Amino acid sequence: MDLSQQHPAYVKTQADRIASRHLYEGTRAVRDQGETYLYKHPNETTSNYELRLKRAIVEPFVEKIVVSRDALLFGKPHMRDLPGPLKEYVSDVDRRGTPASVFFQKAAFEAQIDGIHWVCVDMTRLPEEGEYPSRAAEVAAGHRPFFEHIPGSAVIDWEIGEDKKLNWIVIEQQKQLPRPTPGETREVRKRYKVWTRQTWTIYEVVSEDKSENSKKKDKGPTIVDAGANTLGQVPLIPFYGFKDEDEEFCGWPVAKTILEHVILRFNKSSDLDWSELLASHPIPYVISPKPPKKLDVNQGLHIESAPNSGQIEIGYLEPSNAGIDGLRESIKGIDSKIYAIALAQALKDTSQVESSEGQRESRKIFTTSLKSVSVSYEESERECWKLMLAWQRPANAAGEPKVDYARDFDDRMIEEGMIGALQDLADGNYITGRTLLLMLREGEILPESVDIEEELQALKAARVKAAVETLRELNPRSSEGSQAA
Repeated sequence: MDLSQQHPAYVKTQADRIASRHLYEGTRAVRDQGETYLYKHPNETTSNYELRLKRAIVEPFVEKIVVSRDALLFGKPHMRDLPGPLKEYVSDVDRRGTPASVFFQKAAFEAQIDGIHWVCVDMTRLPEEGEYPSRAAEVAAGHRPFFEHIPGSAVIDWEIGEDKKLNWIVIEQQKQLPRPTPGETREVRKRYKVWTRQTWTIYEVVSEDKSENSKKKDKGPTIVDAGANTLGQVPLIPFYGFKDEDEEFCGWPVAKTILEHVILRFNKSSDLDWSELLASHPIPYVISPKPPKKLDVNQGLHIESAPNSGQIEIGYLEPSNAGIDGLRESIKGIDSKIYAIALAQALKDTSQVESSEGQRESRKIFTTSLKSVSVSYEESERECWKLMLAWQRPANAAGEPKVDYARDFDDRMIEEGMIGALQDLADGNYITGRTLLLMLREGEILPESVDIEEELQALKAARVKAAVETLRELNPRSSEGSQAA
C-alpha cells in the first residue's frame, strides 16, 4: 500500500497552487524559496545574490485580488433557512465558536488562493456503550456534527464512482506527539486519513532507525484508528477558485493568470533595486601598470606610479540612467498588465483605449464570473448543511436546508475596487495622476465633460494651499508678517 500517491489532477494544479500560496503569503515566504522565484544571474556571486535576496520585496498583488473578490462576494449577508436540528449550530459550526458566516467566507477565501478548499462534515465519536442515556448527556458530552477546514494541498488522492461522487479520498496529515518532559525533541509523524463511503481509517507512518548508519526509514502505514461511516457517502465538499472544466474535483487559483507576471515583476524590481544600489555605491576601477596598494572606497586608494608607464586611469563602474529608467518603465508595464488581467480593467495605451461600450462589456464579464462563483459557493455550503443533517438521528432529520447567496453585484462596487487598485499605482509613482484621471474618465467613473488638465491644476493649487496653511500653523509669526505687509 502506497498512500502517498497523488491524483493526476492534484499534480496538474500543484505548481500554480504552491506559487499562489507563496505569493499570497508575501515577501518572507517567497524569500525562503530562494532561486525558485528570485533567479540567480549567470556569473553572479553567492554573496551578491544573498544580498539581493535579502533586499527583494514582493508586491501583494495576489492578496489584493483575493481580498477584493472576497469583499464583493461576501459584502452582503447571505440567507440561511435551516431545519430545527441545525439551527443550534449556526453560531458554532466547528466546535470552536466560529459562526457559519465566518466559516464559509474563509472556505471561499482559501479556495481562491489555492484553487480548491475542502470542508469535511464529521461527527464526534459515540461512547463505547454505543449510545448516550439522554439528550442532555449527549449535549453535555459534546456529541454533535461539525465542519472542519481541509486545505487543498492536504487532499492528495481520490477516486470517483459512476454516479460522479467520491468513492474514497486520502487526506495527508501531520500528528505532533506529546512531550512528557520539557526539553524533549518534538516528534511529528505523518498520517493519512482515508474516507470511503462506508468507513474511515487513520494510518500512521512510523520511522525506525537503520542499524548500519542510524538513519531512519519508514516502516509503512499502520492503522491507528478506524470507524464506520454511516452516511453512505464521503463527507467532504469542495469549494473552488476556478473549477477545472475537464476534471472533477479540480480547481485553479483565481490569480493563476498573473502568477508569472508577479514573479517577473519581483525579479525586475530586484534588478532595479540592485542597479540603484550600485549607482549609490559605485565600484571603483583602476587601469595602471601596477595594482593599487590600497583600494578602499571609504578611505581612498594609493597607486604607485612607474617611470615611462603611460597614463593611469581611475573610474567607477555604475549602471547608466538609461538602464535604470528602462527597468522602471518595464515594471510599470507589468503592473498595468497585472491589473488589467486580474481586475478586468482596460489599462491600455492611449492610442488603444477601449471604448465605453467595451468597458461596460468588460465589467459585465467580470460581474458574470462573480455570479457563477457565488452560485458555486452557495451550492457547496448547502451540501455541507445536508451532510450535517444526515449525521443527525433519523427522528430529527426533517426539512431541507436552504442557502441563498447575494448575487446583485453592481458595477459601482466593482469599480470602487478597481479605483483602489489604480490609486495604489498612482501613489507608488507607477502611473501619473493624469493617466489615473484618464482611466477613470474612459471607464465612465468620471463624466466625459471633465477637463483633465483643469483637474490637475486644481489638485496642484489645493496642495499648495494646504502647504501654505501648514506653514502658517507651524510659524504664526510668518503669518502675522505677511498679513501686515
